[in-house]
Amino acid sequence: MKEILKSTVRYFLVTATVLVFSVLTGIYVPTKGNLDIPFFIFLLILSLLAGIVEYLFKKLFEYFKFK
Repeated sequence: MKEILKSTVRYFLVTATVLVFSVLTGIYVPTKGNLDIPFFIFLLILSLLAGIVEYLFKKLFEYFKFK
């Protein structure tokens, strides 16, 4: 569980950094109501899923490595 949380935080920081960078450079311009709380909740859920998938792939890789 701790590994999943660690990778989730890492993915969330990466996606948030990319979002902030794209807003600052003008690639992504948030319109009124576009950059709201549900978007960040969606980003958090996506990061959690990515963290779980990374954890599962790590475990799968370890399983086949020791076989």
